[in-house]
Amino acid sequence: MVKGIDFFNQRRIKEVKKARFFRFIKVGSGVLLLSYILIILLTFSYLLYLRKENNNLNNQIIQKKKQIKKFNERESLQIILKQRLTALNKLLSQKRPNYNEILAFFENVVPSAGVTLDKIDIDQNGKINVSGMASTAEDFSNFLENLTEVNTKISFSKVTVSNISRSEAGNYSFKILFSGLENEKH
Repeated sequence: MVKGIDFFNQRRIKEVKKARFFRFIKVGSGVLLLSYILIILLTFSYLLYLRKENNNLNNQIIQKKKQIKKFNERESLQIILKQRLTALNKLLSQKRPNYNEILAFFENVVPSAGVTLDKIDIDQNGKINVSGMASTAEDFSNFLENLTEVNTKISFSKVTVSNISRSEAGNYSFKILFSGLENEKH
């Protein structure tokens, strides 16, 4: 049995080691490349997800701003309406004179002949300015007496003759201020 010397054994061992090393490098670089690609894909996917969520949030912000604008307009209208209703409520809740009773009062006061009322001004505070004409001083005197004797649902705390004048024809023009209108309940 002859043993032979194998001169290529050392070389083969080196080549096998080299082949293993290259295979390790090849497999390792493939794994590293795949890992790197996977990391890049995950990063890209996450960035796409963040962009999509950012767009969704921006759309929601725009919708909320539109809703706020609508609510702001509605609130403005409600405030305006409330102010108007408050003003109307104040106006309606003010104590106003009863015009029918006032006119009935003057119908009862004026005698059938001799005195005519030209103008009756009634303001919100219950002050009444009356201007008229009397044919004679006696008619005017009867008119003033009737003011105190008439039994109606209203009365005045103060009656002031503010102006009386006699014309050339003998007629008397007068202005009387009635203040402190009081409604009496019967």
